[in-house]
Parts: sequence; structure tokens; C-alpha cells
Amino acid sequence: MIFRINSCKEAMGCYGCTYSIMLPYNTKFDWEDNAQYKPKYIAVDKCLLSELLELWKLGIKTTGNCCGHGEVLSFISCKEGYEHKMLELGYENIINSYFPESRIYFKPKTKIILDIKQYAEF
Repeated sequence: MIFRINSCKEAMGCYGCTYSIMLPYNTKFDWEDNAQYKPKYIAVDKCLLSELLELWKLGIKTTGNCCGHGEVLSFISCKEGYEHKMLELGYENIINSYFPESRIYFKPKTKIILDIKQYAEF
């Protein structure tokens, strides 16, 4: 189990606590045509990077991630069709209130501790 003290003071959406990482597989955005299948750069929250690298090594294609920035729950989302692999790896489905019918959102295994007081509770 990995513990990280989340010292992220950056507001969500400013990308101040992220790395720009090239995906290790070809993909395209919804608005692109099939000729645009190629590796893309995405923003990865620093505290989730090692977990995402492991998922990619296992062949799981992810679509998003967020550490929560001390404001909301963290998540990792996968492409449709990879949900069963995430469940096989022991990931827990979480509900995204914006897409309540979707089952592609999962609770990261990286335990993100928001402050030192929470660390003492583990």
C-alpha cells in the first residue's frame, strides 16, 4: 500500500501539480477522425503517476485521473472495455455524479492523505 501526503495547494484545473506525460498507446479524442490515432500527451497528477504507470504496463488504457486536490475524492478512469480488468486487479468502482451510469471510474489504490492528522489515523 502506497501512502502519499497530499501537499497539493493548486486549485483543480490549473494543472500546477501535474506532469505532462505521453500515453504509451495510440488513441484519439472524440472530436478527431481515425487518422488522428497516435500517442497523446495528458496531464497526470504527480501523486498518481506511479500507479498509472503500473496500469499502463498491464495494458490498461486510462482516460483520466485526479488526486482530488484536497477538495474532492480522487479517481482513475479507464476506457470502456477495461472495467473488468480494473475489477480483477481489485479496484473499487466509484460513481461520478456527472456520469452516474458510467462504470469506468475507480478509486485509486494510492492512499492519498490530505494532512498529517489523517496519517495518524492509518
